[in-house]
Amino acid sequence: MDGGDVAPCPGDTPRQSPPRGRFGAPRLSRGELLSVSTRTPSRECREPGSRPRVSDDNPFSEALFRTLKYRPGFPARPFASLDEAKGRVASFVAWYNGQHRHSALCSVTPDERHSDREQQVLAQRAELYQRARRRHPERWRGKTRDWTPAGPVRLGPSPHPTQALQELKRSA
Repeated sequence: MDGGDVAPCPGDTPRQSPPRGRFGAPRLSRGELLSVSTRTPSRECREPGSRPRVSDDNPFSEALFRTLKYRPGFPARPFASLDEAKGRVASFVAWYNGQHRHSALCSVTPDERHSDREQQVLAQRAELYQRARRRHPERWRGKTRDWTPAGPVRLGPSPHPTQALQELKRSA
């Protein structure tokens, strides 16, 4: 069975693989799509090759995994051993916390933020931009980048909702 087929349900007759469209996706008619989508959940047949969609996916962990996966040097094939996987993840975590500048943190690393160097780093950047602007004003339109620290960053909703959000919840 190739990656595009649906796992057969008990009692189904085997069918040929659907014709492949551009980029390898199966070309199915609207009727075939409806039959696959309607029978799959009700008869508990699963489509192999992908995770089920769940409502509690964490976008932060998904973004972290994407950063790991698309980082240069990530192997195209599975790791040869558990030790190789652990070593690769350990080096990624060291890079992610110590060298990777996060846009949500105003381009500072987590290590700089957690070791209270954020203010110093951002003040140096602000001064560097001001010097560059004074040296070459023709290169600048308007203000320089805002190097104000990002403030608190949360992984979930705030425990203290804003007044507007509280009113919205009351009216719903």
